[in-house]
Amino acid sequence: MTTRPAIRAAALLLIALLYWTLASRLAGVAEPWDARAYWYGWYPGALLLSAIGGRVIGWRAGAIVIAAQAPVMWIGGAASGPLWPLGLAILTALALPAVVVAAIARRLL
Repeated sequence: MTTRPAIRAAALLLIALLYWTLASRLAGVAEPWDARAYWYGWYPGALLLSAIGGRVIGWRAGAIVIAAQAPVMWIGGAASGPLWPLGLAILTALALPAVVVAAIARRLL
């Protein structure tokens, strides 16, 4: 079935959106990376989520998990400023380790 990978990717996107929304809401910030616990809690958790997703759908899981921050930021109002393109560039850079983690998980697990 060719739709099965698409359904898995959509499910992972939904989970990631909920994950980043939770991060933002608990920290009371519009952008998940503004949370005090981002670097020692939320981002490592996202890498773990990328590894789990990577086992199921491959390297794309890392990109999906990290990119899910963008709509959360947009809904939180962070997309209205002139720094939005820079924020997307930073998300791209943050996705690289997640993509690597997901690819490794696919091979090893």
